Amino acid sequence: MKFGYGKEYGDRAGWFSLALLVLACVSLVATLIVFPTLPDQIAMRFDSAGNVLRWGSRFEVFLLPVLNLVFSVAGYWSAGKQAGAQGSSHAVAQLTVQRYLRNGIVTSVILNLVDVYILFTAITGTGFAF
Repeated sequence: MKFGYGKEYGDRAGWFSLALLVLACVSLVATLIVFPTLPDQIAMRFDSAGNVLRWGSRFEVFLLPVLNLVFSVAGYWSAGKQAGAQGSSHAVAQLTVQRYLRNGIVTSVILNLVDVYILFTAITGTGFAF
């Protein structure tokens, strides 16, 4: 069974599609798990010493996971659209899909790391002092 673009553009594109989907959902699932334990107001901004500069609603922790999901879906969609624009060259279309999906994976990994930081600061109420 091939997933995503694997049917049209090879196994590698299928694995990239699956990885992008999983990474898009990881931060949303983690936020849903942590959300019930959060207080109504959470620290959202810190100065360089780790002191709280801004408090926000606990619902603000959903902004980044939703953004990650939107970017991942957009990356997946644009991969297929750009591959279809390659015309008759199937090899170039395969490379295009792989490139777009790989870029989506990198973006999703970065957004997941930022979400881990936000969830950490929301749970502990402290930021990293550098």
